[in-house]
Amino acid sequence: MVSRRKDDNPSVSLHSIQIVVFLVVNFLLWGVAAGIYNGGSGMGSARRSRSNVTIFVVSSVATIPEVGSVIPHIWRNHKWYVVVFVVIESFLVLFLFWMKKVDEDMKSGNLFRKRK
Repeated sequence: MVSRRKDDNPSVSLHSIQIVVFLVVNFLLWGVAAGIYNGGSGMGSARRSRSNVTIFVVSSVATIPEVGSVIPHIWRNHKWYVVVFVVIESFLVLFLFWMKKVDEDMKSGNLFRKRK
């Protein structure tokens, strides 16, 4: 069992925020890749009564079993998306490290002091 300090907020931890941000960004990237793979058709199962967000989410989840086809398709036919993916993932990793640094600075009380 992990012990917490008394000044830690037990409701939301930095680690849980990082996991949620990582999952949301990667789900959005997967959804775009699935949309490219499906030709932007919403897999043909979307009805006019559904919202665009619903179509995006349903198409993204329904395309997960086809991951073995989606990745090679994107790699071969859409190199620009591979570059976009790598850039976004790099920024995400840098953002997560920056969040950790800010959290450590806040806990140490040196949030606005310059480092030597």
